[in-house]
Amino acid sequence: MNKEKKHWFNNKTNIKKLIIGILTSCSLLLLLDLFYEKHPLVPIENWFGFYCFFSFIIGCVIVFCGNLMRRLLMRKEDFYDE
Repeated sequence: MNKEKKHWFNNKTNIKKLIIGILTSCSLLLLLDLFYEKHPLVPIENWFGFYCFFSFIIGCVIVFCGNLMRRLLMRKEDFYDE
């Protein structure tokens, strides 16, 4: 009998709960941007949600660059066996 331990992420309802939790916390942090005093170095930092949107864009750029690097640097599966 092969009894594999079910991981927490194997249940789709847990994944939905995790996504809802992440979206809720991101939304709350975005709303908190209204309630503190900013000390910007450049004027664009005064915009509402600037750090949220900037971080999202930079995260997308990092993923895109990682994809490009993978395509450039990837070797065949049997590269070292030859």
